[in-house]
Amino acid sequence: MRHLHHLQEHIESSDAIPPAQFWQIPLAGILLLIGLSVLFLPGGLTTGFYTLQAYSLPFPALMWEYITFSGDKWPILAMGLALSLRYPRFTLAMLFAGIIGILMTQGLKLYFHTARPPATLAHDSFRLIGSALTANSTPSGHTATAFLAAGLVTHLCQSRVAKVCALLLAALIGYSRIAVGVHWPVDVLTGASAGLLCSWLGVSLAHRLQAWLTPWLFIIIVLLLFAATIKLLTYNGGFTHTDLFAVSIAAACLGMFYSDLRRTRLVRPRN
Repeated sequence: MRHLHHLQEHIESSDAIPPAQFWQIPLAGILLLIGLSVLFLPGGLTTGFYTLQAYSLPFPALMWEYITFSGDKWPILAMGLALSLRYPRFTLAMLFAGIIGILMTQGLKLYFHTARPPATLAHDSFRLIGSALTANSTPSGHTATAFLAAGLVTHLCQSRVAKVCALLLAALIGYSRIAVGVHWPVDVLTGASAGLLCSWLGVSLAHRLQAWLTPWLFIIIVLLLFAATIKLLTYNGGFTHTDLFAVSIAAACLGMFYSDLRRTRLVRPRN
């Protein structure tokens, strides 16, 4: 009980969840509008794919593996664990945004059931890095996850430069999905739009319902994030060279989490 009381004090003394930043809504709308407009161009779904992927060819495949892997759900969740004790109230926004994100992206993927480039294009006409995914292309889940995470991070940052950097990193992850040859440009644009919308909805709900965050709910969220981080230790995302990268991310996030446990005195070292 003493530990729960200490955890309650830690949550109450942390920063409150701010109101959702409205600029994410028009930005999400613009990205969605551009994505839908692409479908009316002569190339349709394939518009811009070859051109955009050509810009990635001078760079090594390993670089694109690492960048695109960073937008996978497991590394993102591991990073959520690393931040959970520093921003405990914000774990509620992570929970709401994550649930909405899963329902939205997976629902749209099943609804559109769009074929991916490996299922449509000649295999010698583009560069494929990693597994040859073939179905459920729209929207890009990695891009949605990256922009969801970036949208959440912008609520934690005071610096405009930091906010722009978070969005640019998410955009680079989105572009990497074209670079590795598994998504169309429209997938990336719609994924970015979905991610920002989910972020805004998650923060909006958490801002209104932050009293829901009891110590027990916080513990449940942290346990889910911890399980995702352990999963990351044996996950490579279908790529050849990401095993060590995944272990490095997981180890760093676990280390940050344990350090914060010690710093907040939620656990005490044994004598």
